[in-house]
Amino acid sequence: MMTFEENLEAQGYTSLRKLTDGRLIGLLQFNFTWGLVVGLNEAGYDFRYCYEHLQDAARDVEIWSGTGDPAGPWIKQKGQGIDRLNPAIAHLHIGEPT
Repeated sequence: MMTFEENLEAQGYTSLRKLTDGRLIGLLQFNFTWGLVVGLNEAGYDFRYCYEHLQDAARDVEIWSGTGDPAGPWIKQKGQGIDRLNPAIAHLHIGEPT
């Protein structure tokens, strides 16, 4: 029988690691982004940070403490009741004419 982490890896998750508060995080490729997925559990996950480039997400999954937001150039934070642009780029009004 597979462990929970082995099952996640079989689903495509990589770089799994536990934060000091006990939450499990990892990377997963989505259709158009890479996700730093936070709070992986039997029911799914709490939320994710979406990145354009794997190397940015991979760096943050290794160094992020779980407090505040990751430092890297994430695009959006998404989850149940969460749909937030990175404050560092929110002023750019992505998708709107300049």
